[in-house]
Amino acid sequence: MLVAISIYLVNKVTSYLDLIFAIACFLPDLTKPHCSLAQLCAAKVYETGRSSEEKARLLRRIKELGEQGLVEQRWLDMVKSELPSIEALDRKTFEEQAQIWVQTATTKVLADYMDAFGLDLGTSNSVVCLYNKRRGTPEVVEWRGRRQIPSVFAIDQTGREMIGVPISELLGKSPRAIVTKAKREMGTDRKFRAGGQDYRPEEISARIINCARQIAKDYLQQKIGETISAMAAQSLGNSPPEDWVREYLEKHPLSIALGNAVITVPAYFNDAQKQATKTAGVLADINILRLIHEPTAACLAQRFREAKNETIVVADLGAGTFDISVIEAGDGVFEVLEIQGDNTLGSADLDEILYTHFLEFIKTETRQDITSDRQAVTRLRQACEELKIQLSSCSTWTIELPQLVSNRTIQLTLTREELERIASPWLARIRATCQKVTHKPSRILLIGGGGMMPAVHRCLREIFRLEPSSDMDSLTAVARGAAMQAAILTGDMQGMLLLDAVPFSLGIKCQTAPGQFKFDPVIVKHTSIPTDKTQRYSTVEDNQTIVRIEVFQGESQIAEENFKIGQFILQGIPLAKAGVPQIDVTFNIDGNCLLTVTARDTGTGNRCSITIADSHLLTPAQAASLQARFRDSQTYQANLARLEKLAAELRAILQETEKTNILELSTLFGKRLRYYEGRREWYLPTPADNNLLFEVYRNREELETRARLTLDQWGSLSRSVYSWLESYGSLDWRSAAAEEQVQQLLDENDLVHRRILETVAEVVDIAVIYRRWLNVIENLPVNPEGNAEELAQHFLSLKRYSEAATYFYKINAPLSLHQVELGLEILARYRQRDAYTALLLEYVGMLGVHSPDFESLNHSVRIYSSSVVWIQVNLGGFAASGSGFFISPNQIATNRHVLVDEATGKCVLPEAVCVIAKQGVLQVEAIHLPTWGADDVAILSLLPESASITPLRLGFSELIEVGERIMTIGFPAPDSSGFEENLYCNTGLINRIRQDQFCTERVLEISIQLQGGISGAPILNQLGEVVGLSTFSRFKQQQEFAGGQIRIEQSFYAIPVELLRRLRTEIQD
Repeated sequence: MLVAISIYLVNKVTSYLDLIFAIACFLPDLTKPHCSLAQLCAAKVYETGRSSEEKARLLRRIKELGEQGLVEQRWLDMVKSELPSIEALDRKTFEEQAQIWVQTATTKVLADYMDAFGLDLGTSNSVVCLYNKRRGTPEVVEWRGRRQIPSVFAIDQTGREMIGVPISELLGKSPRAIVTKAKREMGTDRKFRAGGQDYRPEEISARIINCARQIAKDYLQQKIGETISAMAAQSLGNSPPEDWVREYLEKHPLSIALGNAVITVPAYFNDAQKQATKTAGVLADINILRLIHEPTAACLAQRFREAKNETIVVADLGAGTFDISVIEAGDGVFEVLEIQGDNTLGSADLDEILYTHFLEFIKTETRQDITSDRQAVTRLRQACEELKIQLSSCSTWTIELPQLVSNRTIQLTLTREELERIASPWLARIRATCQKVTHKPSRILLIGGGGMMPAVHRCLREIFRLEPSSDMDSLTAVARGAAMQAAILTGDMQGMLLLDAVPFSLGIKCQTAPGQFKFDPVIVKHTSIPTDKTQRYSTVEDNQTIVRIEVFQGESQIAEENFKIGQFILQGIPLAKAGVPQIDVTFNIDGNCLLTVTARDTGTGNRCSITIADSHLLTPAQAASLQARFRDSQTYQANLARLEKLAAELRAILQETEKTNILELSTLFGKRLRYYEGRREWYLPTPADNNLLFEVYRNREELETRARLTLDQWGSLSRSVYSWLESYGSLDWRSAAAEEQVQQLLDENDLVHRRILETVAEVVDIAVIYRRWLNVIENLPVNPEGNAEELAQHFLSLKRYSEAATYFYKINAPLSLHQVELGLEILARYRQRDAYTALLLEYVGMLGVHSPDFESLNHSVRIYSSSVVWIQVNLGGFAASGSGFFISPNQIATNRHVLVDEATGKCVLPEAVCVIAKQGVLQVEAIHLPTWGADDVAILSLLPESASITPLRLGFSELIEVGERIMTIGFPAPDSSGFEENLYCNTGLINRIRQDQFCTERVLEISIQLQGGISGAPILNQLGEVVGLSTFSRFKQQQEFAGGQIRIEQSFYAIPVELLRRLRTEIQD
């Protein structure tokens, strides 16, 4: 019925295939509808007048069915041969027009966004934001699905810098160094040691700023890519694949400048910290339009569409700082009235309190100190942060840290009440800072990650008698405000005025009497900025020709108790009595809150000034050196990224060419062609088929010559690739010459890279032609009146199982043994389990199959004792043992690992293997291992014997089902007793069929407990067929904390029989 509907709909409207495809995907147990749909799609592909876009779409439908395992291999082979050439034509059309689309899309997208980004440069996390001019709103830029970028700097084992990677991910990469919370050290001479180099806080922050800019650029490029896809879909009638757009943009990089930024700083940052932030921007080659206080930015983001007048307290509790700004907002004007804060108070301090608490807990529980274990310490710190976050929304939380201490799992449990008790000193500091605020607010905005803690909410509510607002995204508000400030500065946002304030008084140290000094403020705390203030001073000694101007920031009358932010000397003052010269000292603060101090002798006009930058820490030469070092570092990092990408590309090329294997395709093509030529009378080719066959015969010799030449060329080039990859893999990343070696590898590759790509393209093109020809020959229509057995065998070899089954059922009874075996394989490959079982039971006597007795294991032992063997392996100083079973009179199957010496990793020689069977000791002539990989299967070839041997019948992996009853029989722990006394028999179920990294096919997870020597024993199904070989077990350790006991779970696995069939076929061939 489904097929009839499909034909009607496809004949009616081609697009209805989408509907049929959707219906088919809901019928996983019905193979015929899927195959009919695939056949229908294929027929439509070859219809005249069908566009390449429609052909590609139809072929992709077949491919999707194949990826779900719903259609036969022949349809996938057809897709593999036809789709690349069709897509190549489509792609060529796309790339011919892409340049115009890229230019148009780039102009359109960049016109929507201003050439600046807003950055909340946080202690633990940073947020980047762009302002959409067309919509008039800021947009938070997500990166890898996250709105926050971890403010983390790390260096991996190759020297590659990793910016913005969460610590949880870094732990799995074993980095050489991790640096966090660099923001707290801004404006100091602290240095971080990482990867053998010292980094200043400004250098770390510069890398985070650079990373933020790149993320913003990627965001814009994504928008441009989406616009290109939409334009291409409109022009071509079909959306191009995402990788076409991405790869085109990689080959033709976009020019997105984004060189301007507004960066936020804590309101309570001193001038040195603000200047260090600006230095970081300069190092990153960013033009900082403005530094804006974080609470002011958040208020701007929250209030920009509101018109009412109100006094707002913005409390920003970030990871490293706690800022409070009182802002008068109304009619588009934001005036900062008051600033309070604590530069050494943040949520990271609470993490540290929790870390110390649980460090003591672990020491008490385990009597071990983990502080010397860097990874354990990092995991514990991360767990403490996670506990803090979870307790903001839950009353209790538990985190388990498996194998934290000596393979022991540690459980950390904390309630919200306990957290608040532990955090009471920290909460007291928050309370004390809030109590310094003198203005009475009408509203409270609480932002920053730390503000999510209920105890912090409660603290602010009690002090200000107001409930803190939570109607905003507190984690991104600061960055959105920064983007809006950028829009104000560039004129893209009108009607807004920011009047920020000075958080500290600024002045100079002046002498009041001989030996007595005081701090004299020039600009008092909370003065609106920008501002310019001048005060007049004079000399204190007769004939004084120079004066030293020392600039301080703070509130104490004693200068030394404040923070000294710079000094300079004014010279050339004319000789005069004390108090006569008039010296004007001017303090100028710009919109970035950055200070310039100028001293001028009114008598002579002499002047001297200082801009408070990193001058108290960095000389101009040091600043220039840092800039040069940063540029060199970025160049080297770009080379490392290019090298890593290149190595991945070359590995993929080797893998793809190995998978393509045109020699194998050529051999298979020759085999199929000879098969066709020997049975021409079977086929009924159409005129279209004859045209294709004419092409095959006309171009065959030319393609064979082309293939041989290409293989010769690739043989030489592939050796170069392997050599290059070997040099890359052996590079000593810690050596002083690493940078030079990286450049050398890049230069070496440049010489041959184009030839490699051209040769690989030739390999792929030849493979496409061979696959197309194979598809022609394998799909030639046959005469349905031909010999049924031969046609069934023919279609089985082509993996066209439904047609093979059709002809098998046309074979007249009674069937011969060969015909029964043919039918069983067809039905198994076709996944017809019931029909397979019925056929096997009908001819069970002919096949010599004995079903296991699940009720009487002794009976089963007697049935199979002549089919299993005990294998002993002499490994020099000691003997190892395993199990095996006969698959033919002179072949035994077992596990690969039974025959491999662990000390050398090599297979033992045949004479080192002793096979003990019920019939006696057998001699091994040869050992066969898989050539395709390290799958745990092996076959022993025996010297001819006259003894009576009963081989076990091999089943098929396609018919194995979860829940199926199974039996194994082998020799788990042999002693000196006789053969039958050591036999072990047990039953169980197949629990799961799953992928595993140690096997190329899906392994069987079984409920039978496997003991040492049982490796290689057969896994029998209820029909008595081998469906697998017992192989290995895995342990999973869990701790039950209530009882303090450790529970160990063990899983057992078997290798699927398909691998044994594959190895036996390989030996026969």
